[in-house]
Amino acid sequence: MVFSCPKNWSIIFVSLSIFLLIGTNASAQANGVNDLVNQICSKTRNPTFCFQNIGKLKNESLPELCRAAIMPAILLAELAVDQAHVLLLEGKFPALNGKFKSCIGSYTKTNLDLLAVLRGLNAGKYRSLHDDAYAAFSDAGDCDREFQPPSSEPAQVKKGTQDLLDGCSIVLVISQLLARG
Repeated sequence: MVFSCPKNWSIIFVSLSIFLLIGTNASAQANGVNDLVNQICSKTRNPTFCFQNIGKLKNESLPELCRAAIMPAILLAELAVDQAHVLLLEGKFPALNGKFKSCIGSYTKTNLDLLAVLRGLNAGKYRSLHDDAYAAFSDAGDCDREFQPPSSEPAQVKKGTQDLLDGCSIVLVISQLLARG
């Protein structure tokens, strides 16, 4: 039995090889981006939250990923301030008014810390980012520490704090990577 190749076999082979090379290269590039996002998100408080926020970004550098993580974290801080402020104004929990005011203060400090991270990022001062990002993360958690035992904390405040901590942890991880340079 003799195997015979069609006359255009070499063209088919070359075309298939080029197609496979292009597909492999695109896949390797996508995996490189996914590897960076995976590296970041796996080190955060809530990897699922992280993937929801930066997992869709493609071909982004660390500074761009940091910028993309800061903006939602700032919005989460503002939302947390608003939620605590509403609870304060509603007056449903008068015994907790002091704690709500303290939470508003810690969320506001978190927002200022995140803005400091953004300023440092825009100025290219990557080594200083970690300190500001750590301060943001720490300040975000101050509200939870106000409520002891934790069962006394209203659900909206608890969720606002947890979401803010999740957002700040993304910024913190990226800032650590940037500081290592």
